[in-house]
Amino acid sequence: MSYTRKNGAVAALGGTWDDALSVVKNMSGSVDPYLPEVLCRVDQIRALRKDRSVLQMLTGKAPTVAVPNCSTTAPGLPGIGVEEAVAPLRAYVYMNQNPWIVWLGITAALMVPFLLGYSAGKGSK
Repeated sequence: MSYTRKNGAVAALGGTWDDALSVVKNMSGSVDPYLPEVLCRVDQIRALRKDRSVLQMLTGKAPTVAVPNCSTTAPGLPGIGVEEAVAPLRAYVYMNQNPWIVWLGITAALMVPFLLGYSAGKGSK
């Protein structure tokens, strides 16, 4: 396996990401005001998906690791364009924390055309 050393010890794969992330977090505020929130949202996603599969998430299994809290950055601040990544990340974290929203979306996607067809067929009689 590519992640094992020759002596059989497993290398700390998460350590490299955490080290790089800490360096970027320390200098991120000066680059873009939204970058600290983006990095925090990525940490949230990593924590939420650490021990759950997608099916377990959709069925409501709670995460067993601590999920960090992120502060919300105000819109409209000048930066290098990272603001565009904030809204999709917020939505993805919300979906992972509240799996019922996925089922609500699936139900709406299936029921709206059904109800439109039903009302159109009922009105033509």
